[in-house]
Amino acid sequence: MARTTGAKGKRTLIREENQRRAAEEAAKTAGATQDPQIMVDCLTVMEEAMRYFRGRALAERGKPEAERKEDVIRAAYLDAAAIAEKAAPYRHYKLAAVKVQGDLDKNKGLDNATADQLKSEIMAEMLALGLGPMPSGVANRSRPASQNN
Repeated sequence: MARTTGAKGKRTLIREENQRRAAEEAAKTAGATQDPQIMVDCLTVMEEAMRYFRGRALAERGKPEAERKEDVIRAAYLDAAAIAEKAAPYRHYKLAAVKVQGDLDKNKGLDNATADQLKSEIMAEMLALGLGPMPSGVANRSRPASQNN
């Protein structure tokens, strides 16, 4: 007798059971209290640790002045700041600095230049760099009409 539509085969059931057991075992060995299917990345761990140390510092700071320990507050803030420094480049990207070579004010008066003036200026720069003269045009490299058929 055939299986009903949508019913899982024996191999599928065994594979799913093995995956479930492996996930449970991984959760037990890691001491995880959360669902093992949730992925935790390094940045999340750093941010949680940073919040933990900051929370310790704030809790200590909230105590009455007679019970407050400044060295504990200072150490907790330093730990939080060290972690924040490592996590910051991934949350707050730096803008790339662009260095322009040469002086922008010395554009040789080419703001209102014509196309021919710009071409002659480019040719002079190419010759100065040793690149040789610019070709005057592109040769037609297609096959002659007699060879197209």
